[in-house]
Amino acid sequence: MRKSKELLGMPVVSLEEGLRVGRVTGLVVDPAAKTVAALIVEKGGLFREQRFIPFPQVYSIGANAVTLHRSQQAAKGASLPEILRLFKEKIAVTGAKVVAENGAILGHVTEYFVDTVTGAITGLEIAPAKPAFVQGVAHLDSAFIRTIGKEIIVVTDEASRSLTPVDGGLKKRASQTWEEVKSKSQQFSESISTKIKNLRHSAHRPSEGENSAEPAAKPPGDNQSKSFDTERSS
Repeated sequence: MRKSKELLGMPVVSLEEGLRVGRVTGLVVDPAAKTVAALIVEKGGLFREQRFIPFPQVYSIGANAVTLHRSQQAAKGASLPEILRLFKEKIAVTGAKVVAENGAILGHVTEYFVDTVTGAITGLEIAPAKPAFVQGVAHLDSAFIRTIGKEIIVVTDEASRSLTPVDGGLKKRASQTWEEVKSKSQQFSESISTKIKNLRHSAHRPSEGENSAEPAAKPPGDNQSKSFDTERSS
């Protein structure tokens, strides 16, 4: 299984003739079969010519090159009418919006994966729509794909619960991520509750010296009465 972008730019080599046929410049997608129907090949030079290699004609897709038995297997579009028809439909997959049957938009496709033996599209890499609790991109298995269109890819309702977040090359189930989010949220709430209780306890606790006795205030007019008595005695 390879990412579609990894195939672009790979040289194509004829095994029987030992010739470089060209390099891969694109993929032709069959939306009904959910497969890559052919590789688009161009040979560099003054007069560039575009040819197609039907995927069943590919001998191998290796780490560094694509091989086929004979260079004639890279044919012009005129001799491959079905491939040419699919090519003109321009189904790119990458960039298409992903919409569930219930109308929810899950995001858009940033990449898709290809089985290098059969050409089948095995999965999608999706940038989730915002707002989303899943950061980065997520992987969706092709089993949840219902329709591949030119602008929109329709998936089943179960797809939203089957996204696998991809983090640094590691995958984990979306349900596991959601449980982690709930756990952290609960821990945060408990921490806030504890702080509020501590603040309330501190507010009701008497401060130092609050209970110490203070001299009673003299009643108003007390000094005046003493002064009046002194004047009378004199």
